[in-house]
Amino acid sequence: MSLQDSLAQAASYHRIEGAVAAVTHGGRRRAAATGAYASPDALVRTASVQKPMVAMAALLAVGTDGLDAPVVDDLPELADRWRIDRGITLRHLLSHTAGVHSDLTKEAAFGLGVGDDALAAAVAHVAERGQRFPLGAAWEYCNAGFYLAAHVLATRAGTSFEQFLADMLFTPLGMASTTFEHETESYPRARRAAGGLWSTGRDVLTFAEFALTDPRGRAALDVMSEPVAETYLGTPYGLGLQVGGSVLWQSGSFAPFGTRLTLVPEQGYAAFVAARGVKRDPVVEEVMRDELRDLGVSGPAAAQRAAVSVRAWVRLRRSLLKE
Repeated sequence: MSLQDSLAQAASYHRIEGAVAAVTHGGRRRAAATGAYASPDALVRTASVQKPMVAMAALLAVGTDGLDAPVVDDLPELADRWRIDRGITLRHLLSHTAGVHSDLTKEAAFGLGVGDDALAAAVAHVAERGQRFPLGAAWEYCNAGFYLAAHVLATRAGTSFEQFLADMLFTPLGMASTTFEHETESYPRARRAAGGLWSTGRDVLTFAEFALTDPRGRAALDVMSEPVAETYLGTPYGLGLQVGGSVLWQSGSFAPFGTRLTLVPEQGYAAFVAARGVKRDPVVEEVMRDELRDLGVSGPAAAQRAAVSVRAWVRLRRSLLKE
């Protein structure tokens, strides 16, 4: 089945508004669009597909050694408010093992304004809330960890987080359509570090091809794909990516969008799917199921995922600190 047929069939069955998909394999690209999207180059919210971009930019900026330096040293202005572990590093933050409290409410984040200081204000809130569980003791998906990582990276670069990502990735790679400045009223600036990016299938593939084929990008991807902790899915998590055998991926969800970036480095393959609508996640899942089946690869068995998922959840519950 062609990519266009797979996307259109899934979108029609689940009655969503529209979807786009883009694939690169061995340097050859395919793209598809359906429903409300007349072109695969339509601008879509990437949601947490942004996270591997942040992890990649971090590695390009600080190198592997820089991942393990305590971030508290970069933020002396928070010394009096710092209630989280002083040993937290970028590696902890990018792998969801830092143990900080998970997020700000949308209302609280909007209350921090739209200025360049919005992210710093969010980070101050994270720092003073203290630990949810001991550093490295468990895995828990944590947007707030990416706020802290992004603020540290921007502080080291002497710029805003948005400009840091542009300088490290979007501008040098020619990702001209990728932006945070679209429908800004629907997403607080203070939370942009975790998933406020808009992009196109073409631009996301450009990032993926950099990760797969550029020597610097591939070296960073190799570090990102090193397992750090087990997730609830029973798969290892690296830095901004889940690891399932030969398949790497990151999913995102921010209503009405559901997204996924999938990479199979051994085959020079990457795919990005974005669906818009109530049943967006099944569309993404089914399109990628068809793609990976045709590619001849698969993730862990469902029974294994279920068993390890329980173990990871119990580990988290036993690690939680009393507030």
